[in-house]
Amino acid sequence: MLKKIAFLMVFALLFSFPAKTQAFDWNTGTVTGVVYEDLNGNALRDGFRAEPGLASWTVFVDANNNGLADSEEQSTKTLDGPLNPGLVDGVYWLRQVPSGTLSVCVEPQEGWLSTLPERANCREISLLPRQIKTAQNFGFQEAQEATLTIDVVTTPAEDPQAFVIELSQEGAVIETVTLTDTDTPSSFSLAPGNYAVRQIAPTDSNLFLYQQSCLVNGVETDPESLILAAGDSVECRFDNRVGSRIRVATFHDLDRDAMQNFNEPGLEGWEFAVYRGTECNVPENFVRQGVTGADGTLILNGLFPDESIPVDYSVYPTTLFDGSHDNWYETSGGNCRSVTIEDFSSEKNLLFGIAEQP
Repeated sequence: MLKKIAFLMVFALLFSFPAKTQAFDWNTGTVTGVVYEDLNGNALRDGFRAEPGLASWTVFVDANNNGLADSEEQSTKTLDGPLNPGLVDGVYWLRQVPSGTLSVCVEPQEGWLSTLPERANCREISLLPRQIKTAQNFGFQEAQEATLTIDVVTTPAEDPQAFVIELSQEGAVIETVTLTDTDTPSSFSLAPGNYAVRQIAPTDSNLFLYQQSCLVNGVETDPESLILAAGDSVECRFDNRVGSRIRVATFHDLDRDAMQNFNEPGLEGWEFAVYRGTECNVPENFVRQGVTGADGTLILNGLFPDESIPVDYSVYPTTLFDGSHDNWYETSGGNCRSVTIEDFSSEKNLLFGIAEQP
């Protein structure tokens, strides 16, 4: 079998010479190799039958180093083996190549990626006079798409929240998708390239992005700097937290005794503001506000400590001072109430008794 292969290789070499005899330049050499399909992308040719040669590809000496096969540059086509398909397909010979350091390249084909040399279609060669430089191989793999999976999670689980996921390539947004934290993960098929993934939280959301991560083939990578190759598998997860909360309850203190009795209802439509720190009504410390519901209660959530260091928050009944209830006052502990948030899952309760002036 080896003799047969050698015979066919010599046969292809001999009969591919021009019919007319040319003067031989003793200061030149020969470069030969094979352009093959690297099916598993490992930059090694795993046998000529397992990974076939690629016939009729252009191989050239890149004299001006521009990566293109210019008309004045020496070039050849890889062989097509009609006598024994697959045996000599992809073999090339560049004869009478000027000795010295030179760049030998394969003309890129759309839909193919270079694997040998790694991510390049050219290789630098040092050629001596009369030298036959063998095994100057080039591997290519048909471009495969990368798979990107995005999952959005909220802890603890709340009513479904809508998150916008932006997928960008080279700084330009190419895809926008809306996910809720109850959806199954969303998947994309992407061509190799540089990408960034960003989550946009719901407007006026009390959520915060606690942690984000992307695993490229199991390796943690910055979601803003994803470099995807053919066949890569990428999993991105955006972990959101509701944060700690303050539950504000109000009641109409009919008997003005600072205690809620069974006949003293909650106050609907009263607005409360929360401030960071122990002082209220400080504009630069304002966090958010909300209005009590039909039962007189309000949840102020999305409150967090600093790197697990407790933080004080204060709550203030803005309705009491907006001019709409001038004859009302707080009865059960003061207009400005402070609580300390120690972690990401605290729930604090504040009770505001509010009475009307007699």
